[in-house]
Amino acid sequence: MAVRSVLFSELICDLKKEELDWLQSQIEIIREPAESTSEQSDDDESSWYGPRFLQRYKHIWPPMDDLPFQIEFCETEPSGPYAWVHSVAGGDVTAVCVLVQEFLKKFRPHDIWTMTFANVCEPPTPGAIGGGGMVVSADKVYAVTDYDLIAWLERQQCQLQYPRLVNIATQSSQELLTDADSEKEKEGNDHA
Repeated sequence: MAVRSVLFSELICDLKKEELDWLQSQIEIIREPAESTSEQSDDDESSWYGPRFLQRYKHIWPPMDDLPFQIEFCETEPSGPYAWVHSVAGGDVTAVCVLVQEFLKKFRPHDIWTMTFANVCEPPTPGAIGGGGMVVSADKVYAVTDYDLIAWLERQQCQLQYPRLVNIATQSSQELLTDADSEKEKEGNDHA
């Protein structure tokens, strides 16, 4: 059976003390008390728990005991303290982007942050290895995968080699039938 994982390793650089404190507080695992109903018993463990920065997305993320990625805080960078965000045996790129976007909204609303990631599979399986990149701003997250790049390159190549084919793809079926009849008439006239 193939084991798939996502690998990444990026930095959030030049952290001020307030930014560092905020990041550390956001990755703390918190436990929300369960909403009590008449049908729940006192020992019912249906509360949400996970990193603080995902709390407002609890309808999307299931409860979790650990971060869905690794983060280490270092102070030896010449430009100041930094956070190293990475995966060890896989990680959640989307969760990283949520944390970074919240960070940018609060502290650096005009900055962007980028990361790349690799999709790996052991043993290697056709079509299962690839990757992509993410661009995060305070108000948007953009993702590009290797499949997006391949599709774009295929369209570019197709337009260069087969410009009529690309144009046909945008025409209605009625126009195609009309064009096909016109082409047959031209061919008939060319042979006469």
